[in-house]
Amino acid sequence: MSLSSPLGGVVGSILRTIPGAIPRTISGALRLPVSCAQHLATTSRFSFCSSSSVLPQLPRGFTSLAASSIPADQNPAEAPELGRHANIYASAVLCRLPLVVPEDPPWLKEWNEYLETRAMENTKTLPDRFGNPRLNEDELALADAWKPEPMVSEEDEDERAVSLRRRVDRFLYFVCRERGGPWMFPTAAHREGETIRGTAQRALQAAIGCQCVAGSNDDTGAPNAPNAHKFPSSGGIYGDVDVYFVGHAPALHVHLFDNQSPALVPSVLKDDKATVEEAPVVPPRKGREARSTVFYHRAILLTPGHDDVAFENAMKRADAQRGGVSAKDALEWAWITRDEFSAFIGETSGSGAPKFLERLRQMAQ
Repeated sequence: MSLSSPLGGVVGSILRTIPGAIPRTISGALRLPVSCAQHLATTSRFSFCSSSSVLPQLPRGFTSLAASSIPADQNPAEAPELGRHANIYASAVLCRLPLVVPEDPPWLKEWNEYLETRAMENTKTLPDRFGNPRLNEDELALADAWKPEPMVSEEDEDERAVSLRRRVDRFLYFVCRERGGPWMFPTAAHREGETIRGTAQRALQAAIGCQCVAGSNDDTGAPNAPNAHKFPSSGGIYGDVDVYFVGHAPALHVHLFDNQSPALVPSVLKDDKATVEEAPVVPPRKGREARSTVFYHRAILLTPGHDDVAFENAMKRADAQRGGVSAKDALEWAWITRDEFSAFIGETSGSGAPKFLERLRQMAQ
């Protein structure tokens, strides 16, 4: 269609009137008229910076992605300084991965049985000469007699739940407590100049005495336990309790308000650097401002073979570093599934625990 035709002339006139109706900025972006901007500002929750910009101001409580992103040339481990609007804590959620493939759910078992039944209806028997001549009857009988080990072991019946060999088909999470105290994830208060991941690592090392293996985003190398001793930053020793922290960003954060139960505020483990001044405690505030903020960071246990003896030795070494060599000062620990959060963490969480535990279950697997 050419502009010389009648329809083309109409289109051309419309195109010629658009630049005057919708002015443009110097950069070439469309600029909304002042009347439209005022109308949108009064009818929506977004307000425009000025009539010369099409980018709205985000409401209070939201942050711009461009303003909060980390430059490409900046180390992601160097997090910006956190404000002191609340008490900042970091907890390490240490996970032991399943040791065996979990059983299929009942609906999947029924579906597989149905498929097998349909396949048997259309199966044709092959002649004997097409069989495998290398297998004799003894070998076939031996294969039929093999049975897998049961999923349930003696460690599953232990109420203390201290063994790494329990619930071999489930994800287990490490919780600890001081004698007579509440169960919790290893937690520490944030310090000036420290990242959230660094605070979580310090809390976990104070509780277990583990070695944090270098991750793929670090400058030291790949995340694997056998090569951990080669990296200076990890300080790992082959065969020791090695831990890999997943990424630099926490998986969950929880705001605790003054009207919630004080039991939800995590206890802080004292590490071997207790002489260093901890983060100052913010006094209670009125309204709905958060008094405490807890960041939960994922970590994976990489101990070869998941040896209970090696883990117990690491716990004793951590107790000795804290000065608690006696039995009354030693930490109690447990490896629990996410279904057991209510029995351990929820028993002392008080009001507000259901929502808190539900968020933990959503984070866990």
